[in-house]
Amino acid sequence: MDGGDVTMKKENKIIIAVLAMLVIAIVIVAAVLILKKIDGSRYVYPEKKEEKAEKAPDFTATLLTGEEFTLSENLGKPVLVNFWATWCGPCVGEMPAFEQLKKDYGDKLVIVAVNCGEKTEAVQGFVDENGYTFAFAIDEKAKISTNIYPTMSIPYTVLIDADGNIAEEFVGAVSAEKQYKIYKEAIEKVLNEKK
Repeated sequence: MDGGDVTMKKENKIIIAVLAMLVIAIVIVAAVLILKKIDGSRYVYPEKKEEKAEKAPDFTATLLTGEEFTLSENLGKPVLVNFWATWCGPCVGEMPAFEQLKKDYGDKLVIVAVNCGEKTEAVQGFVDENGYTFAFAIDEKAKISTNIYPTMSIPYTVLIDADGNIAEEFVGAVSAEKQYKIYKEAIEKVLNEKK
């Protein structure tokens, strides 16, 4: 083996090492950017459809009280519909935000949490244990969250204005405090548009 071969092998090793480091750096930068995007977009705020408002699909569900809740019968004021489950950590974590909104707005806002796919007993136990006072609906077969308001994940919350149009949609949750602020801002916007 002559000196030229050794030098060429060293150069090849250096080039391969530099290329490997470059690939690793690109992967790290891409991962950071993707994670930032995911973290920054935990909430999906669709662009406001100014040209034509999208009507919220009507649905009927049985409340824990045994009464029927029909969306169209509750219009005339904003309605906040939340799709959730007791096994969903972020869903359970944001429930105090809905309770606070219920206290803040009283009869000016309708709040209904539609449970996706669980038995009435499980939901009733959860509500009793936590002392929530807003409406809870049962969708044991998850037909509403699958067919009428299809979503890829929960929690999924829809703010419907007094005219029955979808004003905002929210996917995901972080903390009750942050959720409260986000929902309150959206509700205030809807209430102020009506004036």
